[in-house]
Amino acid sequence: MPKYDVVIAGAGLAGTTAAFHLSKGSRVLLIEASGVGGGATGVGAGIASPILARKGNPTYEARSALDDLDKLMAAVGFRAEPQRPLIRPALDKRQLRYYERSAVENPDLVEWLSTAESLARYPGVSAPLGSLRLKRGHVINMRNFAIRVAAAAAERGCEIVAPAQLESWEESADDIAVRFSNAGNCREAVRATRLILAMGVGYHTFESLRELNLHPVKGQLIRATCPAALCDLPNVTGPGYLAHDSGDIVLGSTFEHGVVDTKPSGNATREILSKMLPLVTGVRDADYSASAGVRVTVPGTRLPMLGPISAGGRTWIYTGLGSKGLLMSAYLSARLPTYLADPEEIPVRMRPHLATK
Repeated sequence: MPKYDVVIAGAGLAGTTAAFHLSKGSRVLLIEASGVGGGATGVGAGIASPILARKGNPTYEARSALDDLDKLMAAVGFRAEPQRPLIRPALDKRQLRYYERSAVENPDLVEWLSTAESLARYPGVSAPLGSLRLKRGHVINMRNFAIRVAAAAAERGCEIVAPAQLESWEESADDIAVRFSNAGNCREAVRATRLILAMGVGYHTFESLRELNLHPVKGQLIRATCPAALCDLPNVTGPGYLAHDSGDIVLGSTFEHGVVDTKPSGNATREILSKMLPLVTGVRDADYSASAGVRVTVPGTRLPMLGPISAGGRTWIYTGLGSKGLLMSAYLSARLPTYLADPEEIPVRMRPHLATK
């Protein structure tokens, strides 16, 4: 039976970035039920923003996470979308005050634009109270990014099997036996020192994992070839978002809590348009296709969940990246070798815990 240092189940942002960092010096196997960069990673718009939308506060370890993302992109040879501004119009006077304060406290990350400045720079975006312009961040096609990171991991020696459906795992004192079925529905078994479960909503298929404090959230987005009138617009976030992606515009998103199906709906499309029309009226003039995915969040912390979940410490969970997947995966995966060597280094609020009844 083949033996690995680490088996990673799931090839989204968490799994591929973990594979890249761990394959430098370890024998790694990455398995994925669909295709690399599938699932929620393959659906989301990929806005790596260091600022939270509501109050303009920095995200968790925002600056370090941005640095880690930039380093990872350089290391794997990935180029983001051509740089264009990302702005957040203030939606009311309270948010205006939050955003003005954020610009004072975080001048390296954002700047405040008055109503007149916003109109002069971005006449296609309605910002009657002004807007917050981000100085750092990226808009990235997450599927393409995950594929490139996985390829770079493979160049380091990581073995990738996709499609491969994880079926079971069993720990012993010496290692952990991992069983999965491949594309031909042939069952395979390998042994590893550790198993990292980075399956996103795939956790829901294993009864033992449903006890963890994890929560699925279905999100829909819509995509269309960018109308000529919108091609010069910045990326915009507010109650929803507008992001540019390789000649397309992507609008999102909805939040359906506790839902795990990925079927798009007309109601969700209408909800997205109703969010963005007050900010960018031109979004109505496009022919959209819809897609949906399910991401995982951790109630109570809004931070990822990472760490051992078994008594023997060989089975780990790495999930709950939520809407901050690009930044959190870059930050945490860069530190994963350290965490595996000493789990006490994992931030306390990110350590696995059970759901409260």
